[in-house]
Amino acid sequence: DTDGIFQLETSGLTDLMKKLKPSRFEDIIASIALYRPGPMALMDDFVARRHGRQPITYDHPKLEPILKDTYGICIYQEQVMRMASDLAGYSMGQADILRKAMGKKKPEVMAQQRSQFVAGCVKNGIDEKKANELFDMIARFAGYAFNLSHSAAYAMVTYQTAWLKTHYPVEFLAAILSVEKEKSEKVSRYIAEAKRKGIEILPPDVNESDLDFTVVGGKIRFGLGAIKNVGESAISSILEARNARGPFTSLSDFCQRVDTGKVNRKVIECLIRSGAFDSLKLRRAQLWEMLDSALSRGQARKKERESGQLSLFGEEQIETHDPIPEVEEWGLTERLTAEKELLGFYVTGHPLDRYAEEIALHATATTDALERHGDGESVTLGGMITALKEKTTSQGKRMAFFTLEDLYGSTEIVVFSEVLETCIELLRERRGIVVVTGKVQYRNESLDIVAERIVPLEEAHRRRNVWLHLQLDHETMTRERIGALKETLAAHPGAFPVSLHIVRPGHSETIVRLPERFHVTPSDAFREEMIRFLGKQNLQFRPAESGVW
Repeated sequence: DTDGIFQLETSGLTDLMKKLKPSRFEDIIASIALYRPGPMALMDDFVARRHGRQPITYDHPKLEPILKDTYGICIYQEQVMRMASDLAGYSMGQADILRKAMGKKKPEVMAQQRSQFVAGCVKNGIDEKKANELFDMIARFAGYAFNLSHSAAYAMVTYQTAWLKTHYPVEFLAAILSVEKEKSEKVSRYIAEAKRKGIEILPPDVNESDLDFTVVGGKIRFGLGAIKNVGESAISSILEARNARGPFTSLSDFCQRVDTGKVNRKVIECLIRSGAFDSLKLRRAQLWEMLDSALSRGQARKKERESGQLSLFGEEQIETHDPIPEVEEWGLTERLTAEKELLGFYVTGHPLDRYAEEIALHATATTDALERHGDGESVTLGGMITALKEKTTSQGKRMAFFTLEDLYGSTEIVVFSEVLETCIELLRERRGIVVVTGKVQYRNESLDIVAERIVPLEEAHRRRNVWLHLQLDHETMTRERIGALKETLAAHPGAFPVSLHIVRPGHSETIVRLPERFHVTPSDAFREEMIRFLGKQNLQFRPAESGVW
């Protein structure tokens, strides 16, 4: 649970914390100092000594008080300086010169320092051979030792952010989302973290959102400043108008009260498409149709304000509403695509929501829990392709990388040439849902999946012999509704088998497998029609017992 925690967000440091299980502030300080090139090699020893699995040893009794807090391992520059002082009688100024010399490793300077160090050790009762060994040991550590005060300062912020996230998770995530609002990848990451914690993310709202993310009744309200193409000058105009005369009552009211020079057509279009006007209880398609008229009124009002005409009546007494057009709402896919484009994530739903049960028939893992699987472990994921990059290897073979997004996050899939040949067109089309089987791979502190097989969801269903079950209530299935159902099935011909599950409440249930002429292609359009016709709960995908994926 380290998302948003200062210094601990990388998978490597998160893994170190899981192994270390710090119980004191000093452990956090040491972890931050250790997690850098060089001292990383000592992390396993540090963890083992922390938990008593490896003995803590010292090359000389005088080193124990210096290295005791770090389990006998030299981590800090201050420890290097104190070893020089306590063992060889260096002043702190001389010890700092030694530290710098060991960091630069200049032969002539190191030779001079060795001579001084050994002489000082001998003077303090340490024999010459042991003194040389101690100098070599200190030189090894000094090359990468970190400044204790810096690490302690970082650790303090680490502790403070962890404390805030633990005790005030909603406020903490709202604050960090506000800080990172211009970085869509980080916004998506923290939104996913909020959802994992059961914190609801409310969409942007012209009547409630501020510039930044805010806490509203234990939930996080999306900030207007995180909507793409909506600048701070436009937001200032919106907030100023809202603070002056209260919530906006209609799109026309909004356009007449804000400065349409700052809140222009492009800004309002982005507000509509992102759902920021949804609290007006109109469809987004209706608002889109009303925009021309509302903008005309707003621009006319702006001219009146500039000419001083409004002073005759008082602006607060003038309110005009446009007629509401009867138009169908945009499709779910169109609405969600706009949210993703403008907000960086899906707010009012997810394109995969309707596929969740189907993906679960095949998936053995989800992207948010891949770190629970070991290197080389086989997993199956289901989701959609959101990015694709192809390249040619040094051997002249084609390979590809793509991002697979599921309901819980995303991960990178690596596709080598043998697998790529079987699915290149599927990847390039980026349409529909795919099922990926592959092996977990850890490299360079990151995790990805090396694909072994990639197929469309429909193909995965076919391999497992999955059928589409339509549940019907016998009492409501009139001859007309049955005819309409047959027409809908016939309008989407394909190879996917369909069965009817006819229920007579309190009497019987009958399953009828339809003939091949009623097999369908379960496209988004087909699903939307069937959901409207029967309801989502009556549209189910079930595998036959003999099917194998």
